[in-house]
Amino acid sequence: IHIKETPIGWSPKKWALQEAIEHSCNEIILQTDADCTFNSEWIQTMVASFFENPTVGFIAGPAPIRYKNPFYDQFAIMDSMSIDAVSAATIKHGIALSCTGRNIAFRKTAFIEIGGYDEIQDLISGDDDLLMQKMSLSKKWVIDFMCNENAIVNSPAPNTMEELIYQ
Repeated sequence: IHIKETPIGWSPKKWALQEAIEHSCNEIILQTDADCTFNSEWIQTMVASFFENPTVGFIAGPAPIRYKNPFYDQFAIMDSMSIDAVSAATIKHGIALSCTGRNIAFRKTAFIEIGGYDEIQDLISGDDDLLMQKMSLSKKWVIDFMCNENAIVNSPAPNTMEELIYQ
């Protein structure tokens, strides 16, 4: 897919994702970021367990931030995993509060049915948690969190304070 320009009223990332999803040939869409790493079991883990149930529309997974410095890495893991724990706990209790786009999976059918990024397409962020919330509000699709070490997607920490703020 080659995107030459973003239509007026669309954030660039959401437009790229929208185009990729529309061109995809399969029902289950997995999303992560280009700089993230995951183990060889990630795809199977994210897809196999929950999507056997046809009512499951969206799955979030853990995505800790990792530093190259072992000292800072411990704090980053603790911080990002605490955010993942809150996301997992609220999702498991039926409240689609937050997730990270570094580790999500959803049904293309559900995405299309809720109108994809319609009504949130102009916002820079929200391709993850706002999409999940939108799907949750439809009341048709089950939202869940994958609590499995094979579902972890590691993300490098920003290099500068400016990158952290932008992220």
